[in-house]
Amino acid sequence: MWSRIVIALFFATSVFVINNRQNWDNDLYSYDPFGYYLYLPATIIYKDVGELKFYPQIYERYHFRGWESKEPYGTHLMPNGRRVNKYPAGVAIAQLPLFLVAHTFCLATHMYPADGFSPPYRLAGVYTYPLLAVLGLLLLRRLLRRYHTDGVVAFTLLCLSFGTNLYHYIAFEQGMSHPVSFVLFAAILYHTDSWYRTGERKHLLLTGLLLGWVIITRPVNIVVAILPLLWGVASMSDLRDRWALFVRNSKNILAAAGLCLAVCMIQMAYWKYTTGHWITYSYKGEHFDLAHPRIWDGLFSFRKGWFVYTPMALLGVAGFVALWRTHKKLVPAMLVFFSVFTYVVFSWKMWWYGGSFGCRPFIEALTVLALPLAALVSYVHSRRKKLLTSAAVVVVAFFITLNMFQSYQYSMYIIHWDRMTFEAYRRSFGKVWLNREEYETYLIDGKTYWDERAEISKE
Repeated sequence: MWSRIVIALFFATSVFVINNRQNWDNDLYSYDPFGYYLYLPATIIYKDVGELKFYPQIYERYHFRGWESKEPYGTHLMPNGRRVNKYPAGVAIAQLPLFLVAHTFCLATHMYPADGFSPPYRLAGVYTYPLLAVLGLLLLRRLLRRYHTDGVVAFTLLCLSFGTNLYHYIAFEQGMSHPVSFVLFAAILYHTDSWYRTGERKHLLLTGLLLGWVIITRPVNIVVAILPLLWGVASMSDLRDRWALFVRNSKNILAAAGLCLAVCMIQMAYWKYTTGHWITYSYKGEHFDLAHPRIWDGLFSFRKGWFVYTPMALLGVAGFVALWRTHKKLVPAMLVFFSVFTYVVFSWKMWWYGGSFGCRPFIEALTVLALPLAALVSYVHSRRKKLLTSAAVVVVAFFITLNMFQSYQYSMYIIHWDRMTFEAYRRSFGKVWLNREEYETYLIDGKTYWDERAEISKE
């Protein structure tokens, strides 16, 4: 009961924030969100995913940010005259249902242009994200209820939803891939756990389908496949048993792999049409540097550190100790996943991931962190010591308050999108107004920043 109330409260709070923001749709079709969304109007309305000839007319009408070059943001002109979108198609699939509602409304009423970018489409794009959050949290709830009481699950979901930057990307900044990946990760965890519990074929097939959707949403997130492979493996004996299980279910596993490939073909067919190649690296001028991961900066820097801007994650990490005591077999798969995921995420040359609140690539990983966090909450609750419980509530309340307030600060440009320093953080802490000229002197200076960007693009 209480866990459902938390989810409903998060949805209501997100909708309230959206409805009371000025220019609530200002960033929806700017920069990255534009690239993710572009597939829908290009395919359904204009029937032009290759040349994007409709773009100049739309640009003249709306002038969204990131379009200053008068070329579709995030697209690259190919030798065959077609344009390839660097952003994959998975987010557009998640946006499709409400897009169709908006498109039908525009066609039926003629109140707004049926052009893919008028207010009904923007409304649909924005409200897709609170609905995605509800779906992801409900899936997490169902998974966590297998291991914990409803009260523990409610408190855990409260921490994850209001106390992390998931809140920011649902209530303040819609259109990114990470909330979609959050739902997909939650679904994969749920169906993985379900298959190992029941052996029902449908869970294995759905896991394969979801992995394909993960890949065409954010290809680097393929590392989530570690979880279905190693779920419940805690010893060499378990590993041998797992191999035997896979051999016995080889036909179903091949069918799941086929579903995964079928979903990936959506992206591959698009690449083939626009570039002439089934496999295309579309992130021109951006790359990984696997030899020099920036793990410390990614976790602890005041520029974008995960633990700095999402300190609730520290409680989740601490929860691995509690999880080891109660459900030891779940820990190895999660630790392997987090090790590989952290290494890969922070090996991206632009390790701070451009303009963002905190470390946005870790939003999807919050689903995995839910289990150790719940184990920690359960441990504290089971001790029944008033001082310990009170201290835990105070810490969680502070982290939630801090996260929600800093999300507001970021939306008001008080926390800078990608040039923060310790001094800038200290000067802006708790503030709702800043002297912009003075504040600029505490940020990473412009020359250093653009030299850094140029160096990344040059390599």
